[in-house]
Amino acid sequence: MKVFFDTAIFINSTIKMTHYTIAGHSIEVSGNGLERIPAFLPFVTEKNTGEEPILLLQMCVPLIDRNIAPFCSFPFYGKDTNLSLAVEGNTYIMKIERLGIPPLLMEILNLNGQILAKTNMDEHTPGDILCYGSLWAFDIVFILHQTLLVHASVIVYKGKAVLFLGPSGMGKSTHSQLWLNHILHTELLNDDTPAIRVMDDQTVSVFGAPWSGKTPCYKNKSAPIAGIVRLSQASHNKITQLEKKEALGVLLHACPTSFRSDETLLDHISDIFSAVLKQIPVYRMECLPNAEAARLVFKKVFKD
Repeated sequence: MKVFFDTAIFINSTIKMTHYTIAGHSIEVSGNGLERIPAFLPFVTEKNTGEEPILLLQMCVPLIDRNIAPFCSFPFYGKDTNLSLAVEGNTYIMKIERLGIPPLLMEILNLNGQILAKTNMDEHTPGDILCYGSLWAFDIVFILHQTLLVHASVIVYKGKAVLFLGPSGMGKSTHSQLWLNHILHTELLNDDTPAIRVMDDQTVSVFGAPWSGKTPCYKNKSAPIAGIVRLSQASHNKITQLEKKEALGVLLHACPTSFRSDETLLDHISDIFSAVLKQIPVYRMECLPNAEAARLVFKKVFKD
């Protein structure tokens, strides 16, 4: 604990500090920027005096591009934009390049689990870069704390959650909407990027997050997971529970493939999914976009 705050002590006490709770984790952000993204507003909280923050993020900090060879690089949200990730020692370095603006950088220093991040992003940074750039940075931080952002749509039924997985366009949002329309006592928790967290007692819960794709669903709520369903389009409705090896492959495809290129992140991801598979069933659902499909999954997860 002492190392974290000794490192952060140079922050000017007059700089604005905003506190967030995301996936149950306490986060402190100094400087301007994130508060102008509406999706983050439900996660603003009073300073958590009972738990030390896992992340202190300093915004508006001048940074020098170190030009370190990345372990992954890919097109990013928006036109003519690229994101790359590199690692040097215990520091992850994220760089976002967009035609017409200087590189946007973030350095994420891991201090034995407590993390200090610095970025030159500020209130003038394009909103899409700020929102989704923070997604990638926060995901790295979360992974080091038994938490992982996944590509899924999440329905909650009477306090228990079901995650629907699949590539974009597979019908995750459509299937969630079928539950909302045809199954009582259901609620949408998140429609694109929820957070799975292995809790201190090793139970697994899913949390809402400030990222939800095209559906504005930003809820600071959580629920234990009853089941995980990988959807595939078909001319029929059929659900099958997967063996653990196949289920692991399904889960891995729901998280960023880029992170698997880093050994430390991959080890943590494997630990998270190991805890998931010990207690949560994973299914494959071949389905039509109809009410019968939703009822079949509901029966399998909650009745069987």
